[in-house]
Amino acid sequence: MGLLFNTSEDMDKKVREKFGDDKSYLIVFKHNSPAKDISKWFLIGGLYYTMDSSRTFILYFDPKGVYESEISNSDKKDFLFMAWNEIEDFELVEGNKKILKINHLGKTYEYEVELNGRLFKNNFKNLTNLMENNWNRID
Repeated sequence: MGLLFNTSEDMDKKVREKFGDDKSYLIVFKHNSPAKDISKWFLIGGLYYTMDSSRTFILYFDPKGVYESEISNSDKKDFLFMAWNEIEDFELVEGNKKILKINHLGKTYEYEVELNGRLFKNNFKNLTNLMENNWNRID
């Protein structure tokens, strides 16, 4: 199923099947900084920019690290693993939007944490839980 046909219950099920827990994940949009937005718009073109900036991911957090899976035309994809000891910087920027920044091996990934919408309905409670538990990291 594609993104438009998924529900938060489908995402709970996918995460529960993979990790045995459905409380330690977020559904997020890819986020580009304003400078990156403008450069992609002019250099690559509007259609690619629109498709690139609307990519949606599941991020799952456990004591080993962060797992990422893109939600696309197939939700059968496996998760990409980013170990905590390979993450150089991890920050949640809270402003008009909540932006999660992860610097993994020198490459910065930015995700927008949406709290409203049928697909994102569990994000608020999961985000609160993750923040209270230090993102499930063992320091």
